[in-house]
Amino acid sequence: MHVPLQKLIVDEVDGVCVIRVRSPNIFDDQIDSLRREFASVVAEARPRAVVLDFSNVSMISSLGVGTVIGLYKKVRENGGRLALCSLNPVVEHVFQLCQIIESDDGKGLLAVYPDAPSAAAALAAAA
Repeated sequence: MHVPLQKLIVDEVDGVCVIRVRSPNIFDDQIDSLRREFASVVAEARPRAVVLDFSNVSMISSLGVGTVIGLYKKVRENGGRLALCSLNPVVEHVFQLCQIIESDDGKGLLAVYPDAPSAAAALAAAA
């Protein structure tokens, strides 16, 4: 079953699936549709490496962070890796508070890169 993508733009860079979130805000009222779209991309493409591009996102709620963690788990179930890129300071701070992104002390689930090409290159090199 194909879910039409309204909240995401999906592309491929160096063999890595790059998912760009279109919405400037990831708030609770968007979570269900975002979750469905993430699930659709993972089910159809079964990507081994995924970059989640937040270049359009200026705010994210805790449920939005939970949705990213859900995507991380789905990608990992398929033996893949997920990285984040293009986080603005507000979004990055939310992820840091939730201890989701890697920090200097080595804690955190996800690596963060400045942009999609550098994140794709890092994931492609690690494959």
